[in-house]
Amino acid sequence: MSLIKQAIPSTVKNARIGVIGAGISGLTFSYFLAKLHPDWSIKVYEQSKRPGGYILSQPTKVGDAKSTILEKGPRTLRGVSQGTLILLDLLDKFKLRSTIKGVHANAAANKKYLLSKSGGFHIVQVPDDSKTTLKFVLDGIGRSIPSAIGREMFTMKKAQKEETVDEFVTRHFGKKMWRNLFSAIMNGIYAADGTQLSVKAVMPKLVDIESKNASICRYMFGKSVFGKKKTSEKEPQISPYLQLYEKEFQPRLNLLKMSQYLRNFPMTLLSGGLETLPKAIYANMPPNVEFKFGSKVSDIKPLPNGKISLKNNSAEEQFDHVRSTINVQALSHMLKSPDFAKLVSPLKYTTVTLANVYVPNQNVLPKTGFGFLVPNASADEDKLLGVIFDSDVEHSAKPIFASEKITSVLESDKPQLDELAGKILKADPPIKDPYTKVTFMIGGAKYDKVAKLPSENEIKQIVLRKMDEVLGVNLGDDARIEVGFVKNAIPQYNVGYLDLKAKAWKLAENEFNGNLSFGGMTFADGVGVPDCVMSSFKDALRLSGRDNL
Repeated sequence: MSLIKQAIPSTVKNARIGVIGAGISGLTFSYFLAKLHPDWSIKVYEQSKRPGGYILSQPTKVGDAKSTILEKGPRTLRGVSQGTLILLDLLDKFKLRSTIKGVHANAAANKKYLLSKSGGFHIVQVPDDSKTTLKFVLDGIGRSIPSAIGREMFTMKKAQKEETVDEFVTRHFGKKMWRNLFSAIMNGIYAADGTQLSVKAVMPKLVDIESKNASICRYMFGKSVFGKKKTSEKEPQISPYLQLYEKEFQPRLNLLKMSQYLRNFPMTLLSGGLETLPKAIYANMPPNVEFKFGSKVSDIKPLPNGKISLKNNSAEEQFDHVRSTINVQALSHMLKSPDFAKLVSPLKYTTVTLANVYVPNQNVLPKTGFGFLVPNASADEDKLLGVIFDSDVEHSAKPIFASEKITSVLESDKPQLDELAGKILKADPPIKDPYTKVTFMIGGAKYDKVAKLPSENEIKQIVLRKMDEVLGVNLGDDARIEVGFVKNAIPQYNVGYLDLKAKAWKLAENEFNGNLSFGGMTFADGVGVPDCVMSSFKDALRLSGRDNL
């Protein structure tokens, strides 16, 4: 639900809204609000010269004389979430349906791996059938799983305090399961230190299961045996927020059927890169939204009349509401509030190094899949978090809404939707030329104890070393390596984060009369692009007075 306590009163005519940041959160919040209230004026302040924030798809000339896209940030939309459905509908509205591609669940590119050090560096496939399960549990990285599951079935004790992910997993499954498996997930999603992350913040469903059942495995077993009949008896429906989206934005595609269809495609990506999305939202922004690029917001303060004053490049303006979607440490310098600065000072962000590797004219990867993550048990001084096999994903991705009959097809029952997805799986891939493209993710919380970040050349040496040690690939002179540092990128939802979040909203309510709100990754329900979009949608509804949930 939205944490905005009040809508702008209907007595306020021609309300003025200020938005700080033109990343995906600022863009979608502005778009939704402008559509809901065409009579309001919205001004977006962006420090850089472009919209999109951390989403950056860079066209790059490569060795085979062609141009390729090197993603410098997020690159796919994972899973079937509310935010993903809304984003795909926006692309449909913008006549960009043909750019949407999906990777089928049964495609080779959907295989995931973990890095194992058992008997030397190698990658082991995360099980998806009996054969891969046997290989996994015979490897050192997965050997502890059977005994860990047996142990967990008899878990009775429930936590009496807020736990870290490390503490929670260790209490249920043992230390090896944390070091060999769960730590890899935290490294891949949050680039985080799991001994600090709040399990209640990042794995709330598991905490909820424990509160009702104690043992997670007992719950999962019971659900698999007894839950199927109950599920089949329920009439499928979309969430209340998606129902509100349908009411206010009238999508052409049936969202319920689309969610059933997309379960066949755990990964969605866009032709031209994920930056197609923020560019399209910006290009289709309603006329009541104005952008100020190259902005330097220096002062935000409440006024006696209930409005908020915002100073940008020495020019001062008044707004009925200000929405911040930026790093809260940067925001605290603008607010000039000692209480806010003190409150958010414990909230940390990690810096992640992304190294893009491109090899023209050949596939040098020994295995096909999405890539691999590095659990703590396999980590070393190179601080590698994971590697994405971009070229495998791109070669497996196929248009999933290209059919002219897709609108009518999405009114069909689930078997027909699955049949269409199966035909797409068997269809020829649109990209046939061989090449290799991978992205190394390095650092994150592992940089916390270093005096300075590694140099670009040091990162390139790590890439060369790990390509050889892990994948058995010696990169030649035709390989291109690009290094970028995404600084203060991912907020760390450490123990105490949920209390901090609630207090930040309460403080903003008290000091700014409820007319300052927060968006972006820091206070969304997750760090993914769809999470940020849903936060924007919920808060736009609440601020406009259209949220009746």
